[in-house]
Amino acid sequence: KILVIIAVVLFTIPTAIWIIVQNSKVQTWLVDKATGILENKFGTTVYIEKFDYRPFNRVLLRNVYVEDLRGDTLIAAQTVSANLLRFSNKSKLINLHRVKLERAVINFSTDSSGVMNLSEFVKLFQSGKEKDPNKESFEINLRNARISESSFRLHNHNAQQLEYGINFQDLNLNNLNIDLRNLSISGDTISFTINEMDFFDKSGFTVERFRCEMSFSSNHMHFDKLRLRSMGASINMPHLRMSYSSWEDLGNFLEDVRLSGELNSSSISTNFLSYFVPDIQQFKHTVGISGSFRGPISDFRLRDIKINALRSTYLSANVNLSGLPDFKNTLLFIDI
Repeated sequence: KILVIIAVVLFTIPTAIWIIVQNSKVQTWLVDKATGILENKFGTTVYIEKFDYRPFNRVLLRNVYVEDLRGDTLIAAQTVSANLLRFSNKSKLINLHRVKLERAVINFSTDSSGVMNLSEFVKLFQSGKEKDPNKESFEINLRNARISESSFRLHNHNAQQLEYGINFQDLNLNNLNIDLRNLSISGDTISFTINEMDFFDKSGFTVERFRCEMSFSSNHMHFDKLRLRSMGASINMPHLRMSYSSWEDLGNFLEDVRLSGELNSSSISTNFLSYFVPDIQQFKHTVGISGSFRGPISDFRLRDIKINALRSTYLSANVNLSGLPDFKNTLLFIDI
């Protein structure tokens, strides 16, 4: 009898919550309460059209909109849903499962003074708080998440227009689909596994498949076990590191973001490379390549590079390139 009573209670509580939350007045109160807290904290517009609770511990938000401090979209989504597995204020722990964002719009923009809208939000969140080294911050863990039919924009208001190729100062990724696993947020570092990702940029650059283990913060992005299939290229990288001083440096990617990485048994097509170095778009070749690299794109260093085709080694060298992406005016040094 005791087991039956426990089972009934466990079933009744979430069911009762679900019934209560279906009431339109309760939904309105919950939405107003949540958006009011966020708007008071950030001083901007936060809109949620509908809140829905579904047994057991699944939350669904419809038509979510968060505005940045400049009156433009920071993030919006047609639907956001998640299962809450565990919440502990004492342990400073939140565990989520099956998080989904559908038809989301993510917009990071840098103004003419070099300040990114995301940085403004982060600074506002931290304002008025002196970090106590003895006080633990919340850790957020996420088993899996799915972003589907979404778009991502990274725009610098000082960006120059390009006739051809990827503009790292004006990225616009569309039809973005991401399958994330084992996401963890601790402090300002976010780590996760991209099980699969595909998208196309407004330039025409397309990624058919991308997967890796990734972590990033306000001063780094690390990619491990990276696999990429794109525009005739198949890339295998044990690691790729990006380092920068702040989020604002991403707005000047070619000069302010330092890269280091290693290529193993990869093949690269000139069609793929032309989106980074437009001056080679007239060539139509695919080569095998391995080696390592470092430096910002504008001052690139290639070490122990081996380039081959048809199983014959054509080049084994160290290469320095200074001046990219302007290939015609780039200084090229080759040590064979």
